[in-house]
Amino acid sequence: MPEGNDLRIYEKMKYGFCEFKMIDADVCRIDKIPIIRSFVDNYDFFPTLHVCFRKKGGNNCSKCSKCYRTMLDLVICGEDPNLYGLKYEDGDLYNIIDQYSYHRLEDDTAFMDEMQNKLIKNSNDLALYEELKWIIDYDPFAPAMWSPKQINPKWDKIVIYGAGNAGRDYVRLIKPSWKIVMVVDKAWDTMELLIEGYRVRAPEEMVYRSFDKVLIAIDDDKARNDVKQRLILEPGIDEEKIYAEKPVKKYGGAKFLYFH
Repeated sequence: MPEGNDLRIYEKMKYGFCEFKMIDADVCRIDKIPIIRSFVDNYDFFPTLHVCFRKKGGNNCSKCSKCYRTMLDLVICGEDPNLYGLKYEDGDLYNIIDQYSYHRLEDDTAFMDEMQNKLIKNSNDLALYEELKWIIDYDPFAPAMWSPKQINPKWDKIVIYGAGNAGRDYVRLIKPSWKIVMVVDKAWDTMELLIEGYRVRAPEEMVYRSFDKVLIAIDDDKARNDVKQRLILEPGIDEEKIYAEKPVKKYGGAKFLYFH
């Protein structure tokens, strides 16, 4: 059953003696971006793209699969989605990666091949190429990963041990799924006061908080295991509450969460 911009639909559409014609029927979705850009350059005007099928009133929700695809198309072509009527903020790229990795956005298979080819062509000129490389390796037919919340529904309140680069990754990626009770680090008094809005505290304060799991956010395997052994000796911290694996994985140039 054809749908959307399908030539077979337009051929059947008539109104009196009028016929409907498709313009640029042979141009794929992502290749329309340079055409729109040429319009911007010629007329010094950024048009608002109305692509959303959820939001009413002609606006875009910037959260549905079609808005996500459009934002990816624009970013891959070196454009700022905010200039075209979409709300694209810092961190939204990770939200899009999360949706593609965990939930397999509906109808994404028809457009992913176009994005992959365009990204390869733009690889030398695109500043965000390293963060977008996951698209090249993306397999729309692979089974979707479960989100952290679905894998561990009993995990609700989380303590993150480690306030370095790994700790920052954990905080940013975990916030959408779980409540972060606190961020702790042995060297808390020598570090920045806040990490992604969370105050860094001494590990000894953990015993005064209620939590379901401690995630040790340290990249080095030996250092991570040393922290685990120290925590086991701490009164009031059960070993079963300590997670000492490395849940932050890399997919292409992007990071996402996957728990064993």
